[in-house]
Amino acid sequence: MIGMNKISFDSKIVYEKEISDIAYETLKQTYKNITGSNLGIKQLCNLDLISSKNKKLYPTNAFILLSDDDLRLKLFPHAKIECASFRGEDRFDFIAQKPMYGPLSTQSEQAYQFVLQNIGAQKPNEYPIQAIKELIINAVIHRDYSIPKQDIRVCIFRDHNNIRVD
Repeated sequence: MIGMNKISFDSKIVYEKEISDIAYETLKQTYKNITGSNLGIKQLCNLDLISSKNKKLYPTNAFILLSDDDLRLKLFPHAKIECASFRGEDRFDFIAQKPMYGPLSTQSEQAYQFVLQNIGAQKPNEYPIQAIKELIINAVIHRDYSIPKQDIRVCIFRDHNNIRVD
């Protein structure tokens, strides 16, 4: 979301730590798996994930959300996916429940694996699994992380699935 100062929330600089103090091994590995290249300072700048101020490199909100660093949990404790599987058609009888707190680059896959593990107990092979994966990815990508009380919820019921941001 672009504010009055024309800087998107994702691009805002986080001054709590310099880039050299941020843990982001998962992001490095994901980047290498996708591109075949190493993720260096140049790539981080080109992706708008870091910014320079007073000759120091600082992460942006987007970088923190993609990092393994504890600062992600401190600044964005709401940046998670809540997954649950229910026996019936309402939210009273849990089979399984698990929040996904990892970096954004891994949350959608973790939630998808939860669905795969739990959907078979409900109605095996009746759901378009690839569509569910895309819905989860879209929810993660399009969620407004500047809103603290907004959660992504993946719910598996006996008669339907529900993926929503609320």
